[in-house]
Amino acid sequence: MKSHILSLSGVLTLLFTTAIAPSPAQTNNLQAAPTATRCIATGICFNDNGVLQGFPNVPSEHYNVCWTKAGRRSAAWDYKLALPYWRAPEFPQAPAGTLVITRTTTDGALKLKQTFTWDNLEKDLTVSMDLTNTSGTLLTDVYLDRLFIDGMSCGINDRTRRSVSHTHTTGPSSTGTMLTAIATLPVNTTVERWDQDATWDADRRCGVSATWNRPVPYACADSTYEMGVLNRVSAILGTMSANQTKNVKFVYRIY
Repeated sequence: MKSHILSLSGVLTLLFTTAIAPSPAQTNNLQAAPTATRCIATGICFNDNGVLQGFPNVPSEHYNVCWTKAGRRSAAWDYKLALPYWRAPEFPQAPAGTLVITRTTTDGALKLKQTFTWDNLEKDLTVSMDLTNTSGTLLTDVYLDRLFIDGMSCGINDRTRRSVSHTHTTGPSSTGTMLTAIATLPVNTTVERWDQDATWDADRRCGVSATWNRPVPYACADSTYEMGVLNRVSAILGTMSANQTKNVKFVYRIY
C-alpha cells in the first residue's frame, strides 16, 4: 500500500471501487455459525464467512450488504445469529498469502467475492470485495458496509470522511486500528453506540443512522446498556444493472 492509505489519529483502512430475513423456503444450504479459521499470515485469520478473527484491536468485525429489488428492501449480514441470509461459502484456489471466499445470497440476487491480502512490509490488510448483481434484473439503493466493534475496551473512537478509527488508551502505550475507504464512490462513516439490547439493530443494517450516531471523538461506553462502540464505513454503490460488478477495497492498518 502506498500514499492511498489515509491517516487518522489512530487507524483502520478501507478501499472502494454491496435481505430482510429469509423465509423457511430459503434456508437450504445456509452457512451455520462459522467455526473454521483460515490464516494468510501469523495472526491474520478469518472465519469461513470472511470475517477477521483475532486481528489486533478488532475484537468483533462484520460486513453488511443491502439492496432493493422490485420495491422490496433486503439486507444480508455476514452472520445473522441463527439464520444467515447466505448460502454456504466457497473457497477458490488463490496464490500463497491470499485467501478468496465467495458467497451468494439465498435468493440468488447477489454474489460476493472477497479477496484478502496481507502486506508484510506495510503491515496492512487489504480486503477487496467484488459484488455482482446475479438477480437478472435491476437492483437499486445498493450499500456495502464494513465495520468493527471495539468491544468494551476504553479508548477514543474517531472518523474522517472516509476513515474510522479506535485508539486503545489503556496500558503503557497507545495502539489503534483504522479502517479507510479508498474509492470514487460516495462513502459515509459513522461512530455508533452499539447496544445488544436493541435487537442488534446497530450492526445489522446498512448506512448511517442518526439514532445511533455519536459525536466524535467518542470515548468508552456511556451507559450500563451499551455493549461497545461500532465504527462503520458505508459505501454507496447505488444502482446495479443485471450482471454488473462493483468493487470495494478495505484496508486495515494498525498504529
